[in-house]
Amino acid sequence: MQNNDINNLITIIKRHLQANQLDDALLLTDALLNKTLDNKELWVIKGIIKFHYKKYQESNDCFNKALELDPKFVDALINNGVALEKLHKFQEATESFNTVLSIDPINCVAWYNKGNILANIGKYEDALSCYELAIGIDPYFSKAWFEKANTLAILASLQDALTCYDTALELSPNNTSFLYNKGIVLEKLGNTNAATECFKQISLIKQEKQ
Repeated sequence: MQNNDINNLITIIKRHLQANQLDDALLLTDALLNKTLDNKELWVIKGIIKFHYKKYQESNDCFNKALELDPKFVDALINNGVALEKLHKFQEATESFNTVLSIDPINCVAWYNKGNILANIGKYEDALSCYELAIGIDPYFSKAWFEKANTLAILASLQDALTCYDTALELSPNNTSFLYNKGIVLEKLGNTNAATECFKQISLIKQEKQ
């Protein structure tokens, strides 16, 4: 099979993924892998599909196949780190993100995900540093602002957390998770009216999606 044919089919698979047509994406990915086992991108795609199915060990296996073909394949390293985190293999996940950062020190996604692991194991100050590095690289990274806010809230820096939630919501105004956590912090600060407005906005967004 020619490279152009494979690339065209990979584009179709990605469209299936974007449309959440996981079965179709997996069927086509497996068909291609039967013909070309040495395509690292296909193994990453299959790993992502398995991740969406919440089959994290199978997802990890696929990413490892890609890394056997190219140990410095950043897409595989990042996705593998996320899968390892789901498997509660935090040390291995951290090593995966550290490998990415040794290749690409300004990879904001790697800093963000490393921060998530550090937060999960209770190293909040270190997690905060990772989120700040991610934001320094990409100030429009709304999830990094959100997780920075969550970490500040855990550290009882509620006013700073609120500022970060506001920034996250400027970047992603209809994110109900952002609004909910902002509401919780507003309640802790004693601003119940503003908290109620957040929760009302969540209801409106959910109604609009129905």
